[in-house]
Amino acid sequence: MNDLKVRILFACVLVLAGIGLTVGWEHTGRIQLGPFHVSGLGVKLNEAKLPSVKTVERIVYKERAAAAITAKVDAATTTAQERIRTVYRNKYVEVPKYVSDKVDDNFSVPVGLVRVLNAAALNKPVSEVPDPSGKPDDSASDFSPSDIGRFGVTNLGTCQVEFEKLRSLQLWVREQEASFNSQQADPKKSAF
Repeated sequence: MNDLKVRILFACVLVLAGIGLTVGWEHTGRIQLGPFHVSGLGVKLNEAKLPSVKTVERIVYKERAAAAITAKVDAATTTAQERIRTVYRNKYVEVPKYVSDKVDDNFSVPVGLVRVLNAAALNKPVSEVPDPSGKPDDSASDFSPSDIGRFGVTNLGTCQVEFEKLRSLQLWVREQEASFNSQQADPKKSAF
């Protein structure tokens, strides 16, 4: 059954190559595509050999294994990112529980701290970050302590999501490499 699928796939490739030849016909009336040489209305097979069925099978096995790994890692990454977003969304909602309105009313966030945080976000020295309010660094900004808490939670949540993406990419690379190396030893070994 597998042999039949490979032969059908190979026939489809040949049909698509024929369509490509028809579409790619140049004004010279001559096209060179892989092992085929098309001139006028005749098609001749060049000296080059077509890939063997075993070669096509190996390619199909490798592509299937790679696709299975990609799907598995993608599903795990999506689940982990949603979990992280949910956790940080809940923490965002909890900020007023730990930083009350009384704290917001009695304490101010200095303009200097806002400038430092903006400089960190922009990856610039603090001296290069202007203060749009024009106030001295010691004066109160328009931000409350709970605003700073919510910004912090949001930014840390985003960092965790990005960290998860990087961790997943590393896992994907390791698994693809292991799959490729195991297929080199045993070409029939596959995720299917």
